[in-house]
Amino acid sequence: LSSIRAPRIVKQDEEVKYSHPTGRLTGEDKEKTEQDAKKKEEDDEEIKREFAIAQEAKEFMRNALIGKKVKCIFDYPRSFGNNKNQPPQVRLYWSVYLVEGSTEKNIAVELVRQGLARVVSHPEDELRATDYQDLVVSEKNAESAHKGIHSAVYRQQNVINLTPLPRGADASSGGGETKSSNLIAKCKQFFTFFQNKPRIDAIVDYVFAASRFKLSIPSQGCVIMFTLQGCIVDKPIKATEDIAAKPDISPFDKQFPPTSHGNKALHFTRDHVYQRKVQISVAS
Repeated sequence: LSSIRAPRIVKQDEEVKYSHPTGRLTGEDKEKTEQDAKKKEEDDEEIKREFAIAQEAKEFMRNALIGKKVKCIFDYPRSFGNNKNQPPQVRLYWSVYLVEGSTEKNIAVELVRQGLARVVSHPEDELRATDYQDLVVSEKNAESAHKGIHSAVYRQQNVINLTPLPRGADASSGGGETKSSNLIAKCKQFFTFFQNKPRIDAIVDYVFAASRFKLSIPSQGCVIMFTLQGCIVDKPIKATEDIAAKPDISPFDKQFPPTSHGNKALHFTRDHVYQRKVQISVAS
């Protein structure tokens, strides 16, 4: 979106590391250690804050736009990257309007009005969003009302990740137990609850294949992997060649062109459930 900067979605368990002097601490070293500890505490709190507001902004956009009619107006391009061996990446920035009958709402203005994004300060000769003045006014109103990122208080988002560990992840954890065994124990606890519920409300965060999904379950504050039961679907196949001749297609279409049965099934499922609310039942 043009002329705004939304909070980053960062990892909750992201750790800020500082080097500490070893051996006997002098007065100066002790003071530096205390400063580092305070800085780490502040950084950890900022990570939690950023995560919470980013999740709130994402949910706001999902509820506002998924399945709705929108109108897009191109505002300006920006080039990124100074690598001599690779051409710079060009990003296109747009104003997106939610169309509701005869009215049109700029979704960036709504995001800023809720305190879920900041307005970018442009130089006088730089291109900017079509409704830039509305963005500035909305940000001032959000600051006055202490909304979202302008408030000292935020709603903490404690998400339990029940998805498999990535390959090569560090298996060590506190108490002498491995991360893998801790994950299995957590999954067993949630599995008993899921089996006793005939229907569970969930949101499809990602579609890996036509029958394999990453779901968030808001009522339990967890993220799980979910596979459809009773059907066999071909795996999607990534494109081996870069489709540079068609810049108008999305990166997803370039990566998984609808040429094979698995890719066509992936496109069908993604179009129908990606980022949408669903109901699931857990069998095994």
